[in-house]
Amino acid sequence: MSDNKYEIPDRKKLAEEIARAGIVTASITPAPADGAKRIKIRPTTLKSGEACQIERFVGAQAFQKNVARENLAAELGDIFSRGAVSAEFNLSEGATRVITLRSNRRGEVSVIRHPRTTASENDATQGVLAACATRTDPAHDRKKTYLLPEGTPVQFLVDLGVMTETGAVIKSKYDKFRQINRFLEFVDDIVPFISGKGDGDEATKSITFADFGCGKAYLTFACYHFLSVVRGFSVRAFGIDRKADVMAECDRLARKYGYAGLSFEEGDIADWAGTDSIDLGIALHACDTATDYALAQAVRRDARVILVAPCCQHELNAQIAEREPRAEGKATLESALRHGIVRERVAALFTDALRAELLEGAGYRTQLLEFIDAGHTPKNILIRAVKAGRGSSGTDPSRDRREAYERLKKFLGVEPTLERLLAARAGGE
Repeated sequence: MSDNKYEIPDRKKLAEEIARAGIVTASITPAPADGAKRIKIRPTTLKSGEACQIERFVGAQAFQKNVARENLAAELGDIFSRGAVSAEFNLSEGATRVITLRSNRRGEVSVIRHPRTTASENDATQGVLAACATRTDPAHDRKKTYLLPEGTPVQFLVDLGVMTETGAVIKSKYDKFRQINRFLEFVDDIVPFISGKGDGDEATKSITFADFGCGKAYLTFACYHFLSVVRGFSVRAFGIDRKADVMAECDRLARKYGYAGLSFEEGDIADWAGTDSIDLGIALHACDTATDYALAQAVRRDARVILVAPCCQHELNAQIAEREPRAEGKATLESALRHGIVRERVAALFTDALRAELLEGAGYRTQLLEFIDAGHTPKNILIRAVKAGRGSSGTDPSRDRREAYERLKKFLGVEPTLERLLAARAGGE
C-alpha cells in the first residue's frame, strides 16, 4: 500500500500466533484495497480433517473458501498484507483470549491482546463460550443437518403448523424451523455446563428452565423435547405468557405429548413466582422491557445460563430523544441522533450493550452474538450469559464491568429498566 494506511504491525507473526492458537470466531473489516467489505472466519470439519471457513462479503455476494488449519497462517498473512481497518479474533488456546485490531483516523493500526483471566476462573464457562462456533457450524461438504431434522415428524411441530404429518417442513414456516434449530444449537452448547451440577449418569440428572414470554411456545416445546426426549434429562420447564387462552392450549398440548414436567402459566413476567431457582432462562423476542424482566427473573433465580434474543428496544430510544438530561453523549452525537431511524438503531444496540454490562456486573460472562442471519429477521442478536466464579485472589471481576456500565449510562444520559430490577434484587426487595 503506497500510503501505508492500515498497515498491521508484525503481520506475519500475528498470523502465525492466531493460527497456532486456533480461531473460535473472527470478524474482519478489511482495508479498501482488499475489495471485500467484511471477512468472517469460523472453524469447520471436512472429510479431510479440521479446517476453517473463510467467508468474504463482496457487494451483495458472499464467497466461501475452506482452508486446512495448517494453511491458515498463510491465508491470514495474505489478508493482513492488504491491511485491516478493524478485526476481532476469539481464540481457543493460549494465554490470549481475544486479539483485537483497531485503526485510528490516520489509518494507524494497533493490536490489542486481551489475556485470559486467572486459571481458577470457571473453566467450564470458557468451554461453553468457545463451543458455539465449533458446534453450530456443520461440515460444509455434506448436507446441512438439524437437531430436529427434516423428514422426521415431531408432533408439536406438526400441531403448531411447522411440519406436515410426514415431517416435511411447510415452506412458509421454514424460517421458523431454522430459528428453532438454531436456538437449540445454543442450548446444546451449554448443556455440559448446566448438567455438571449433578452426580451419576447424564440421564439421571435434571434441568429446570423457564421460557419468559413464550407466546405459542414453539421454543418451549422445542427445548423440552430436545432436553428430555433427545438428550435424556429429567426436565422441569415453565412457559409464562399473558394470553390465558394460548397458555390453556399449550397446557393441553403438553398433556397430549406426555410432557409431564412442562407447565404453562398465564401472567406477567414481572410477577412470576413459579420456582425459586432455574438452571436456564430463555426468552425469544420478548418486546422492549419485557426482555429486562426476563433477564431479571433469571438472575434472581441464579440461572446458570441465560439465552435471550431481545426485541423492539423502545425504552432508551425515548430517553435519548428527550432534551434532558443534556448528557455528553447526546451533545456529541446530536447530528446523528436527530435522525429518527439512526436514533432507533443506535438506541437498540446501546440497549443490549448496557444489558450485557449489567449482566457482567451481576456475575455472568456475557456475549452478544448473531442469532440467525439478518436476512431472516433484523432482531438477530442473542444475549448469552454464563454464570462465572471469582478469581483465585478473591477479587470480584464484575466490579470493572459495573464501573464501565456507569460510564456508558452517564454518557448517554439514560436509566435502563434492568438496572432498577437488579438493584431491587440486590436490596432484597
